[in-house]
Amino acid sequence: MKTPISDIAFTPAVKAQQERLGSRRSYAKVEEKGGWNDRGNDDLETFIAARDSFYLGTASADGQPYIQHRGGAKGFLRILDPSTLAFADYAGNKQYISMGNLAENDQAYIFLMDYPNRRRVKIWGRAEIIEDDPALLERLLDPGYKARPERVFVFHIEAWDVNWPVLVDDLDGTLHRMLDTKQNSVHILESDGTLVFRALFAGDSAVQQAIEVIYREGKPHKNQTLGKMAGPMKSIGYIEETLRRAGPQAYRDVVKAMAVMAALARAFPFLSKAHRGWAAAGTLMVGMAAALVGIVELF
Repeated sequence: MKTPISDIAFTPAVKAQQERLGSRRSYAKVEEKGGWNDRGNDDLETFIAARDSFYLGTASADGQPYIQHRGGAKGFLRILDPSTLAFADYAGNKQYISMGNLAENDQAYIFLMDYPNRRRVKIWGRAEIIEDDPALLERLLDPGYKARPERVFVFHIEAWDVNWPVLVDDLDGTLHRMLDTKQNSVHILESDGTLVFRALFAGDSAVQQAIEVIYREGKPHKNQTLGKMAGPMKSIGYIEETLRRAGPQAYRDVVKAMAVMAALARAFPFLSKAHRGWAAAGTLMVGMAAALVGIVELF
């Protein structure tokens, strides 16, 4: 079996913690379907081209970590090819910590942040320093920056991942009621409020599938999932018989709360109980559509 790309970060110790805290199963499903990327694509290039800074992480041979902020004009970090990034290094404070670390440990990490949209890209790989390629250095220079260029940092991509913003319902339910009156429905939104996905039931398997699609940088279908509606729809046809056995008060309470659906369910005695709910729902939807058309015609 091919080793998942995400194993660069999900070491056995990390997976043990995921297992202990309950997230391993979800990540395992993502790994089975390809997991992270190890080559750049158009989306990554677009994201990087819009950034004017990033953080470069390195470590010494004995594992002492170091992180350095790098800034410049938008797009100063370039994609040379799907597996390679590069940027020009200018004269600075002459500490050379990143250079020293890379001389003995070429493992490196780049963290890019889109602060307004709360989106993050994390890139694992190996880096090298090139000081004898003037053509490459010239290609990476920023004409508007007056500092003296000295060398090129070249970063070889081994894995990258993107964090999508997911908006979770507020505690008092105000947002949720604006989106859907059903308490157990699920909504996934972009940070700007754009609806990415919604499901009528939190337990619907399509929710997990949508999250996995988003995790792989795809776009899930926005339509509500209806798979979990089968049970409730079928049960409507059994309402009257079941509630009469439960007693008159239970019957009155439920029929009062669902008067229209209960009446419609009783209107189809020629159908099996399992199909009466669907017939009732269909009739109700047709009636609502007809009413809407009538209202529109009035105006």
